[in-house]
Amino acid sequence: MLGACLTPRRRKALIIGSLMLMTACVVAVVLGIALTGPASKKDTELSTPDMNGNDGGVVIRGVVILLQNTTKPSPFPTTATPTNAPSRQPISSLPSLLPTSSPTEKSSSRPTVSVEPSIFPSFALSSNPTLTTLPSRSLSDRPSFPPTVSQEPSVSPTTITRRDVRKILQFAALQGGDEFVKNATTAYQFQSLEWVVSSALGLNSDELSDARIVQRYVLGCIYYATYRVPHTYSLDPPPWINSTHWPPTPSTRSPESVYVHECDGWYGVMCATTQDGDRVVTGLDLRANKLSGSLPPEIILLKQSLVTLKLGKNDLVNYGKEGNAFLGQLTALEHLSVGQTYFENDGIPTEIGLLTNLVTYEADSNSYDGPLKGETFTNLQKLTSLIIGGNSYNSPVPTQIANLPLLTTFHVENSNVTGDLNYLTSMVSLQSHVMHSNALKGAIPSKLAALTSLVQLSLSSNELTGTIPVDIFGTMKGLNVLKLENNYFTGNMPDDVCELTKLFLKVLSADCDLEQSSLYAVNCICCTSCF
Repeated sequence: MLGACLTPRRRKALIIGSLMLMTACVVAVVLGIALTGPASKKDTELSTPDMNGNDGGVVIRGVVILLQNTTKPSPFPTTATPTNAPSRQPISSLPSLLPTSSPTEKSSSRPTVSVEPSIFPSFALSSNPTLTTLPSRSLSDRPSFPPTVSQEPSVSPTTITRRDVRKILQFAALQGGDEFVKNATTAYQFQSLEWVVSSALGLNSDELSDARIVQRYVLGCIYYATYRVPHTYSLDPPPWINSTHWPPTPSTRSPESVYVHECDGWYGVMCATTQDGDRVVTGLDLRANKLSGSLPPEIILLKQSLVTLKLGKNDLVNYGKEGNAFLGQLTALEHLSVGQTYFENDGIPTEIGLLTNLVTYEADSNSYDGPLKGETFTNLQKLTSLIIGGNSYNSPVPTQIANLPLLTTFHVENSNVTGDLNYLTSMVSLQSHVMHSNALKGAIPSKLAALTSLVQLSLSSNELTGTIPVDIFGTMKGLNVLKLENNYFTGNMPDDVCELTKLFLKVLSADCDLEQSSLYAVNCICCTSCF
């Protein structure tokens, strides 16, 4: 009936509109099935309100029908919107199909953005002002409180450079590095620096520590300051007798001589290992090795470890306070020998008295011309051997030496020592006493009988007088050498002394040649030598 009333034009438009409506419904059903899967037992269920508080609508087999207020958007696509038509809601006002953040809400079977990005594009989220994108930050940018061990930076060994060596030695150098500039081509400090650099390049800080760089620098200074260095007493000195592994001269430098550890076979070098595993130089024994020039003061850089320093019988020339006082800074020294050299000073340097650990001290046949000062020996309470003959003291033996409790060897021959023998009465530990060729006067004191440990006693070539006392030397059962010649003794040699020749006394000399010494002579039938 309705179709009969319509004109052909209207009928055609109605048919086209019906077909379009049916097509839209079919498309909606197909999409709903694709999104939701098979229908659940409930064909319909109410949706939750959307994010803007609007009613969510009804879901019928996957088809979403929006029920926002009372206005329904037209299902037909249009190309223009009438001015009086209700405005279409933006995408952000659509009911949310994403799961809510409520902990009481169970997961829904509704589609999410990750399921169908073509329907819910990602840019829709950017319209929500509460969602912001924070800049990414790596774990390394985040501080840890407190830092763990694994996060602490590891320090790996670094390769040593020329600049590293110079910086270390400039800090350690006695003149603050000025010695590397002044007369650089000839200064022993500069030569040592160059050698240390050449031996350090290519090594790393584990192989060559700062302390070892300084240690090698000191040894280099000793070598270049005493190897064939002309001086007053020799204008063309010979080379060292033995210089195994010591720094070579520039013309003979070779890799095998550069990189040898100073504790691995260097001639005269003694070392010890510390608790930290470091090997340090503890001793130098270069006696009778043709050293010339001067012992350099840089040796004090080894003051923490150096225990033994033996340089006797060399042509070393060290003048006055400048050349001797620095020895007093080697406070760890226990054994010091500079005898038979050209060390010169006004008597034995008082700075030796600072070496309170000293056990043996040899400074014989130098040029220590001056009085023996008691204060030099006051604090040397560990001293057991004092060999200081061959100098010129022009003074008596000070009480401070006589009171040294552990002194067993005291040699001060040919040194113009004055006074008498009373200093000996308190030296009960003495075993060897050589005092010949001096200016001692007076008689032999009877209290010498307390020196029962004496093995050697040489009093020849003095100005001693009187007779040789009875019951003095007889108590010295271990006496091996007794020299009394070239004095002014008279009388007979006591029988108890002659009895000692049957034990250990092998050398007994006196003025017993009556033809030669008619005025001052000793009648001795047991002497091994008569003068």
